[in-house]
Amino acid sequence: MTSSCESLTWCLGTLWASYQERLRAMSLHDPLVPKPLLALEVLTCFLASSALWAWSLRAVATQMLPAGAGLYLATAASIGPVGLVVFGRVAVGNFSSSGRHGSLALVLLAGWAAAAIFLCPGMPPPFRDMPWRDCALFVLLPLIGAAHYHFLAHNTTSIPEESASGTTS
Repeated sequence: MTSSCESLTWCLGTLWASYQERLRAMSLHDPLVPKPLLALEVLTCFLASSALWAWSLRAVATQMLPAGAGLYLATAASIGPVGLVVFGRVAVGNFSSSGRHGSLALVLLAGWAAAAIFLCPGMPPPFRDMPWRDCALFVLLPLIGAAHYHFLAHNTTSIPEESASGTTS
């Protein structure tokens, strides 16, 4: 290469090509990431929000929180159980063809959780002033899990019905 500009262009081009190939290799039907590692990711990203969801519903039932605040918190934490079910199906190998719908649901719920926790004044007082650790558990990790599932679903091509059911014509 004759100039540093050409070298930089070549370097950025190879970097871009490697990222494109890595994203193309991600698929819900046959992820290159081992299933136990995906299961660990699912638990890490969505278990804390699931526990918060269950706690908020229990707090409403036992009148520890007012019904409005508790249900608001439950909707913000609903990313947890939904993420465990939707992304968990990939981790245990029981994937169905609704990956794009699950991806959209997870992305919307992750956005709602972040907006509800950070922007809405109706959040119950202990959660309004969360330390960074709790923000990571209830906002950042579900966002990362939803984004990874979205990339997997986005890079999955639809499987013809014959091969999905195991029969061929």
